[in-house]
Amino acid sequence: MRDVQMPMDETLGELAAAAAELNKASDQLNAVIENFEDRLAEAGVGLTHWMEDELNVVERSPWQTNFDADAEAHWESCSGWVLGYMKIDGVWRVVVRRMGINRVNADHEWEFFATRDQHARPLVNAPRVVRLEALRKLEALAAQLTERMRDYTDGILEAQKLAQ
Repeated sequence: MRDVQMPMDETLGELAAAAAELNKASDQLNAVIENFEDRLAEAGVGLTHWMEDELNVVERSPWQTNFDADAEAHWESCSGWVLGYMKIDGVWRVVVRRMGINRVNADHEWEFFATRDQHARPLVNAPRVVRLEALRKLEALAAQLTERMRDYTDGILEAQKLAQ
């Protein structure tokens, strides 16, 4: 009997190679994130912080830029991911969580209501598209943490002056 090669064998072989490359790249991406977390831990950063801007992930990702609208109730909603830093299971981690935004048109003025999923997850466990976009925001996260720590320090010093 002849060894017959199925037409899909080549395509499946290419698929397997592409999957191996993607998994290797994902491991490298996680290594960058973990290195960043290690550097924050070494610096002694112990402050929970959430960035105000959502991650700008591509169209087919968890952040949907199109609003679902209800013409009669005049409301729209969308959801996405927010990057932050917090302690999870006793360890300070770079994290993400889902965020929903609802807007309601009351008397021709839009009111915005943000709802955040309180179930943060370590960034290394987020979907690849979210990790990739978050990587672009790590420097901004570090800058915001720095500013926030300085604000706390200034507040503590001010309180000490008032207490004297």
